[in-house]
Amino acid sequence: MVEWYDFFVFSTASDLLFPESFFPRAQQATGLLASFATFWVVRWALFAVWWRRCC
Repeated sequence: MVEWYDFFVFSTASDLLFPESFFPRAQQATGLLASFATFWVVRWALFAVWWRRCC
């Protein structure tokens, strides 16, 4: 349950907060795509670390 809450909070933040905070010079759509791309890269990296420890 905590994982879904974490996913929801960070995906919402990557939509509303991160484009203006981390990519201020980019256009709105470009900042949004860069924000989502960063979110997914970090998410997959953390999943890979977890997978390596568990399996």
